[in-house]
Amino acid sequence: MPKKTQKNLIEDTPTRPIVGVDFGTTRSLVAFGDPAEILRDEHGCLDVPTAVTYVKGQPVCGQDGATSIKRLVGQKFSAIEALGLPYVRKGVHDSVELHINGKTLSVSQAVSDFLAFLSQRTSALVGDAHVRAVMTVPAYFSESVRYSLRQCALEAGWEPVRVLTEPTAAALAYDLHKTDGLYLVYDLGGGTFDVALLCVESGAFRVLALGGDPLLGGDDIDSALAQAVVGHNVCDDDVRIARRVKEDLSVHSTTQWSPGGKREITREFFEKIAQPFIQRTLAICDDVVRDGGVAMSDIASIICVGGSMRDPWVVQCIHRHTGVQCLHSLDPQRAVAFGAARYAHQLSAGAPVTLVDALPLSLGIETAGGVMDVIIERNTPIPCSVTQTFTTFVDCQKFVKISVLQGERDISACCEKLGVL
Repeated sequence: MPKKTQKNLIEDTPTRPIVGVDFGTTRSLVAFGDPAEILRDEHGCLDVPTAVTYVKGQPVCGQDGATSIKRLVGQKFSAIEALGLPYVRKGVHDSVELHINGKTLSVSQAVSDFLAFLSQRTSALVGDAHVRAVMTVPAYFSESVRYSLRQCALEAGWEPVRVLTEPTAAALAYDLHKTDGLYLVYDLGGGTFDVALLCVESGAFRVLALGGDPLLGGDDIDSALAQAVVGHNVCDDDVRIARRVKEDLSVHSTTQWSPGGKREITREFFEKIAQPFIQRTLAICDDVVRDGGVAMSDIASIICVGGSMRDPWVVQCIHRHTGVQCLHSLDPQRAVAFGAARYAHQLSAGAPVTLVDALPLSLGIETAGGVMDVIIERNTPIPCSVTQTFTTFVDCQKFVKISVLQGERDISACCEKLGVL
């Protein structure tokens, strides 16, 4: 019997197909089925660079252009200014404004344009104008950022049926639902870092604790390496060379900084540059394990995903620090897409595994004096319901404005405002 093509497999699905989407900082993937397959375009390409530019005002995606747009969603300019992205400008009220090849636009518009390109690419295979999808997001993204990404997906022609955190998707890719135990998922991607402590029991996933940094990833190591070699006047080409050097050093002890071969870069030099970033991730891992109320020795395995896991040295650092077995047999850049596709397949079949997520950041309201009063603490299993009683600021007060906040700071101005009632 001849092997079925991807199009045949999708057409044989009894209901409207659901795909898994990994919208990454550096590259994006769409996968389908169980066992999962990465969907290829007409040229046979599996993944797409997460980049967008504009030619005569029209978006051109998946080639050269503005990268790291995922890192900018929901961020204020003051929070990302240090990244030094050349196409980022300060907008009104500390918002982020993009200037790409003569076009000025918002971050959400650029993200929508890229996701529309990804949707059209997938529609050609699926044969459905509005593709149903399980979308993945970093676990440490706030509710407003998750909402923004979901809205961008809707505007781009996707039909999100479930938003899944990337660590949970990675755990699904590794078939962890078949083996009870405690697992730590370490996900160091291009622009974000996530770590999740999961308890797997009787096939159900329960998130015990979450941690991460939405502004820490492999891109930061690339920039630091470029600055160490070139100096402070680093351009996009320098960062691209640094990324290539980093990839070369994952398999060789030395490589040349090219073009021109003007300097030899050693493995030792790179590790000295990267070490502080890896140490930051390991400190977050320690915090998450402590927040989960367990010891590192209780962890059965650490699931290592994200593009940085292509470097064996990073995996060795994790193992030396924790003493726990590291699992990285799957392609680390595709594990999230594989897990999202598996969950999408389960949804299509009407038998998804049970997932109990946790709140990544505390929820509360602003009280007198500009104080953040926490009502639901981070790492609380969700959905949940909490009741708390407050009094008015003055006697006989007839109206009240309630600002709903998310974050871990005591001062409300330092937390993210989700809305006002």
